[in-house]
Amino acid sequence: MARLGELLTSARLIDQEMVDRALRAQVVWGARLGTNLVELGAIDIESLGRALGRQHGMPAAMGRHFDRADPDLQKRIDVELARQWSVVPLLYIKKEQKTAIAACGPLPDEAVAALAAAFGCSADDVLIAVAPELRIRYHLERVYGIPRTQRFLRSRKSTITPFPQFDNIPIEVDSDAEVAVPIVVDDSAHPTGRAAAATRPLATNVDDIAALIDQAVDAVTAREPTEPVGRDRRTYVRTLAEQAEPPQPLARIALKRVALAASTASLVDALRTIRKGTHRDRVAELVIETLDKHVASCDAALLLVVRGDVAISWKHFARSATKPLELAVPLDKPGLVPTVVERNATARCGVEDLGAIDRRLLHLLDESDGDLVVVPISIAGKVVAAIATVTEPDAPVDVVEAVAHAASAAFARLIRDAAR
Repeated sequence: MARLGELLTSARLIDQEMVDRALRAQVVWGARLGTNLVELGAIDIESLGRALGRQHGMPAAMGRHFDRADPDLQKRIDVELARQWSVVPLLYIKKEQKTAIAACGPLPDEAVAALAAAFGCSADDVLIAVAPELRIRYHLERVYGIPRTQRFLRSRKSTITPFPQFDNIPIEVDSDAEVAVPIVVDDSAHPTGRAAAATRPLATNVDDIAALIDQAVDAVTAREPTEPVGRDRRTYVRTLAEQAEPPQPLARIALKRVALAASTASLVDALRTIRKGTHRDRVAELVIETLDKHVASCDAALLLVVRGDVAISWKHFARSATKPLELAVPLDKPGLVPTVVERNATARCGVEDLGAIDRRLLHLLDESDGDLVVVPISIAGKVVAAIATVTEPDAPVDVVEAVAHAASAAFARLIRDAAR
C-alpha cells in the first residue's frame, strides 16, 4: 500500500517539502499525517478524504455523506462500540440492503462482526468507507458525545502557526540511538484499523460501492439544520484564561516526602534512555517517569506541547492525585508558560506572586502552595514543548532542566529522522 505522502505528491496535490514539514510536526504534535497536513493548510479535508480512499482501496466518506447521515441508524450502535472502533454509521442502502459506515481505515473482523450484530445483518452487508481522523472524531463527539481531546480542537484564531523548519539540527544527538524511529499514532482513546490490521479483504468494486453510497445520499431529503452551522458549530480549545478562578487561598496538602533511592548513575541512565526514545509517546512517558522517580521535591509535572497560540497538555503525574489533566494554556496572555516560550529560559514563581492563569495551572496540577516552575524543551532555540512542575519552595530544578534537555535531544533526533 502506498504511503499517504507519496500518494499526495505523485498526484501533485502537495509537494515533498510540505510532507516533510507535516512529518516533523507529527513528531511533536502527534495524530496522523493527514491531520497535520490539514492543520498546516497543505490540503483540505475533502481532498484528504479522497486520497485516503485511494490509499486504502476503499470508498471515501465525504462531508455530504455525514451531513445526510441517518440519525436513527446511528442510534443502533451504542457509545462504547462507536468509541472502541471509531466508527460513525452513515446510511442504510435499501437497494442492496447494506449498511454504510465511516471509519478511519480498514476494520478487523472483530469490529465488523460487532457492528453487524448491532445492525442485525451479516458482516458482508456492512460497507466501510474511509474518512479523515479529524472528521471521524468530530462526528463521534457530535453524534455520541465522545469528547475530542484538546489536540483535535481548534483555537479561536482558527489558524495554527506553521511548525518550525529545522534545516540543520545543532543539538547533539546520541550516536548509538536505536536505528528504528517510527512515528507512532496513539490509538488508545479511539483505536482504528491502524491499531489492529484488518483481516477482511478490501472491496475490489470500490467505485460501485461509492456509487451506491452516493445514490443513497442523493435519495435523502435534505434536513433542516437542527444545530448551528459553520463557525458557530465548532468546539474550540477552552484555555485556562476562560476557566473560573480556583478557590482561594490554595490549601497546603501534607505530602509524605520520598527519599531518593536512585543513584546518580541511575539518573544518568534515565537521561540517556530519554535521549534514545524510539517515538514521541515513549519520550513523553520517560520524561514523566524520570521526574517522578528522581525529583522528590517535585509534587507534580505536566508535559505541554506548543501548538499555535496555545500549549496543550500531554502527559503528567501528581503525587497527590492521579486524575488525568486536559487543559490548554493561552500563549497570548501573561503567564510563566508564554514567558518560557518567548525567552526559551526557565521561569519560576512562588504561589503568592502568581497571576490568575498560573494560579489555575498550579491548582489543577497540585493543590499545594509550592513554586510553579516551567522549563522549556527547545530545538535550535525554538520552544516546541515545556515541562510545568510544582516543586517545594526554593528547591533546585537542575534535574528538571536536565530532563528537558534530554527530551530536546530526543525530539531533535526524531524530527531529523522523520522525513528520511
